[in-house]
Amino acid sequence: MPFSKFRTREADGRAPETGAREASASAVVTHARSERVVDSIAWVLAAVPSLGPARKAWQKLGFAASRPYEYAGCKAFDIELPGSGLRFLAPVTTGEASPLCELVKGRLINGAGLLGWIWASADALRSAAAIEKLSSTEFVAKTNGSAGDGPVIIPPALTPGIYSLLQSGPLPGAAEHPNRVTKLDQIVLTVSDTEAAAWAYEKNFALTAKPARVNDHYHAYLKVGESLLEVVGPPSPAPGPLSGHLWGLAFRTDDFDPTVEYLEKAGVQLETPHEARQGGRITGLPMQLGGIQIAFMGD
Repeated sequence: MPFSKFRTREADGRAPETGAREASASAVVTHARSERVVDSIAWVLAAVPSLGPARKAWQKLGFAASRPYEYAGCKAFDIELPGSGLRFLAPVTTGEASPLCELVKGRLINGAGLLGWIWASADALRSAAAIEKLSSTEFVAKTNGSAGDGPVIIPPALTPGIYSLLQSGPLPGAAEHPNRVTKLDQIVLTVSDTEAAAWAYEKNFALTAKPARVNDHYHAYLKVGESLLEVVGPPSPAPGPLSGHLWGLAFRTDDFDPTVEYLEKAGVQLETPHEARQGGRITGLPMQLGGIQIAFMGD
């Protein structure tokens, strides 16, 4: 059951009028049936102080990393997976910093880690107009270039705790990775209020959230393209405005045992593999790598 069926509070914590809530939910459902607002999360963005050490660390995990290049005024390299990849961004040290580079620098004040993501759509400007209508929020900026030329900046209020862009263009391809990982399975977002965050994604992006209670946490799962966005929060909403941050990533492998064997031979310390809630088995790094919690899942 989507959250829009039983919302009791708006994303900012205020109680909405019943009629307004039902009308908003109806608009989301109607729009979602007629037109997909976003196709996928094409790239998860990670902020790092420099590319070299991060690239070597992820290559040790068995990922094929692209050569460094420039993206929207930042230094970058990619890890491509079908439909949804990982893009690492480092600030430039000379010249005027781009808007994206400034956000990377801001994230690095608290250390390296996940910054946000890039929504993919066949027509970014058309999708932006749809999101503007759904959210009643005007978009006022682009990252670079003229209209239709650069990725569209999503107002941060629509995705609390993260930074996101909207971009047209091809999705990441299917690179072959030595660790046999085949897809980015889950993106984990921790929030102060799961229900409010899930409602925001339903309302603003025409997605559908499936709620679940797991131990002492409240979860919501939203399917976006090839990946699953997992929103996790406390049993009761934390006081104050809705907030959150990207916590970790779970990668899917079709050959779980060879993946574990590869990582162990590479000298990567892993948790003992065990059964996953979603089925199959799971293992992960006992500590974060560059501010990112990493897990590997498979049968």
